[in-house]
Amino acid sequence: MSPSRILVRVAVAGAALAASAQLAMVAYTMAARSRLPVDIDWLESGQMYQAYRLLHGQTLYVDRVDGFVPYPYPPGHPALLALIGSVFGVDYGPARSLSAFAFVVLMFVLGTQLRAHVGGRTRGLVLGAVGAAFAACTYPLLEGYYDLARVDTLAATLAVVGAAFVAGPNPPRARLVGASLFFTTAVYTKQTMVFLVGAVVIAVLARDRRRGLQLGGLVFAESALLLAVLSWSTHGMFLRWILDLRHHPLEWRRGLDGAIWFGLRIPWLIAIVPLAIVARVRRVLSYRTVTWLALLCGALPAAALPFAKEGGWINNFIPLFAPAGTVALMLVVDLTRPRRALALSSLYGACAIALAFLWTDQQRLRPSLEDVARAQALSSSIRELQGSVLCPISPMMALRNGHADDQAPWLAYFDATRAGIGAPHEYGQWIERTRPDWILLIDGDTVLDQVEDTANYEFDRELDTPEVGRIPLLYVVPHRLYRRIRLPR
Repeated sequence: MSPSRILVRVAVAGAALAASAQLAMVAYTMAARSRLPVDIDWLESGQMYQAYRLLHGQTLYVDRVDGFVPYPYPPGHPALLALIGSVFGVDYGPARSLSAFAFVVLMFVLGTQLRAHVGGRTRGLVLGAVGAAFAACTYPLLEGYYDLARVDTLAATLAVVGAAFVAGPNPPRARLVGASLFFTTAVYTKQTMVFLVGAVVIAVLARDRRRGLQLGGLVFAESALLLAVLSWSTHGMFLRWILDLRHHPLEWRRGLDGAIWFGLRIPWLIAIVPLAIVARVRRVLSYRTVTWLALLCGALPAAALPFAKEGGWINNFIPLFAPAGTVALMLVVDLTRPRRALALSSLYGACAIALAFLWTDQQRLRPSLEDVARAQALSSSIRELQGSVLCPISPMMALRNGHADDQAPWLAYFDATRAGIGAPHEYGQWIERTRPDWILLIDGDTVLDQVEDTANYEFDRELDTPEVGRIPLLYVVPHRLYRRIRLPR
């Protein structure tokens, strides 16, 4: 065997080993987090409560007269979560497993696209695994947002699957229909996915006008039909709620800081720009690469715009971070055709070194056994409470522990009031109407300040919780218990 072939095989084996280690570590972390029965992020419990409402025949997009305010997202995620909940129950494990499964599908699709782009059996398979591993590398960079009970990962995955349907040249009509269904579902899971969908449709239109018009027409027709159904069934409230974030103030400096932040942490994302320019000048860009470049261009406003909004956070970078490594590798493959042994060994070797350099054991993202035990003890304490329980920041903590009382996620109220819909004191008025026996709050919570007669509630005790701060996002565990004073009449 020649030295060049030996060099290629060593580089391929190193890349395969490094990719496997990254993927295994992310899988281990996601499995460990799925068992933690408390909120890791602000939106998790409220998102599950929306699925709980759908499962019990209640609508989401209603006027706030009944105390409930929805999150400003379309119904895709809570509807799918309710479907899963009808079998497994609405709880943290199934909800996080949905997002984890979506992330696995996203990595699998990116890997298969890269494998198809490279060709070959072993080398294509290994480079596909490397592409998936580059997506896995962004898991700790985004503080583990991929597997939380939120809309972000599911929406990004739906858009990525749709793009995969039309990435190759001359996609048949069945693929156009499949792509349109995934694209429409992505937009009705998180509305900012419209940027990714629009960019891919434009890319298809640029290379094939007939197919591009067919794809765009299908997406438009399906979206318009869903909009009409949702608007009619909610008496016009659907559009009002999902568009309320447009009233949140934009912080342009925040958007600029975000661009700098991801540029420093994801160097291969910045490398895409010069690689794409060189590939375009040399006229070696393939149809597949152009499609994924278009999706990445659409992901830029889909990430930066909500991040620049008040309250925006790094979860919005998921559709930008996840496919970036795959797109960069596609550009390198385009530039190195026809491939020689030196180019192949350099590519796989560089991938192995990069993945090894990005290695992290992710221990800070995983709950310890003590955390899980404390969370279970907290659930037992809530389960033992007699009477109705309100948990504004984490409604599922009440529902999953036997208190099937009406809940009103406080963060949804906050979003609505910042958008000019309603006022903060309305939450206090709802508490006064429902008069829960117990209210479970977090440190610094100001919910009771909005109750006109705060003397009706007094601090009872603090409940034991998982160690706040062990997981970077674990700061939303309610543990301060207040009880209603039954005043004599």
